[in-house]
Amino acid sequence: MKEGSVMIEILVNDDDRGIWEVMRKARSRENYRVTALDDPIKVNEKALARYQLIILDVMMPGIEGYEL
Repeated sequence: MKEGSVMIEILVNDDDRGIWEVMRKARSRENYRVTALDDPIKVNEKALARYQLIILDVMMPGIEGYEL
């Protein structure tokens, strides 16, 4: 990453661990900071403002991505 550049923070939330692991690894290689969670209940709603991109699975157990 170039000096002075801002790191983009991404949140990935998907109950399929394989999907978010691939997304986390791919984005991390591109110098993005990725937080990957497998449970929508683990999302700290107060911290959502720090992310520039949030990728949510629409159909998850407990709470759907749309509801979150």
